[in-house]
Amino acid sequence: MMRKTKEEAEKTKDLILKAAIKEISEKGYAVTRLQDIAKKANVTRGAIYHYYKNKNAILYDIHAKNKKRIHAMMDQIEGETEDPLQKMKDAFIEMFSKYETDPEFRQIEELFLKIEFASIIREDAELRERFHKDM
Repeated sequence: MMRKTKEEAEKTKDLILKAAIKEISEKGYAVTRLQDIAKKANVTRGAIYHYYKNKNAILYDIHAKNKKRIHAMMDQIEGETEDPLQKMKDAFIEMFSKYETDPEFRQIEELFLKIEFASIIREDAELRERFHKDM
C-alpha cells in the first residue's frame, strides 16, 4: 500500500471534518459515533483513528478551522482603519456576511451554539490544554 502524500492526507482530514460537521449537526454531538462519521466520509474507522485520537479531537479541529477563518477576517479588517468603533462595525458586517455566503462556516458556528463545548473542554484535559495553548 502506497503512503499518502501530505496533500492527500489533508484531503482525507478535510473529508472527515466535513462529515463530522454534518453528522454532529444532524444527530447531536453526544450520539454521533466515529463510525457514523467514517461512513459519511466514506473512510474506515481506522482512517479516522489515524488522524484523530477521539471525537473530541475532531471537534477541536472543527473549532480550529473556523477560528482560522475568523482570524483571517479580523486581519483583513485590522489594516482598513484606525477607528476602533469602525473596526467593530466592520467585523460585525463581515461576520454576518460570512454567515450568509459560507454555509459551512454558519453550520460550524451553529454547531458550537448547540453543543456543550465548554463542558467537553473541561472534561478532556488534553483538549483543554490544546485549546488554551492556541488562545
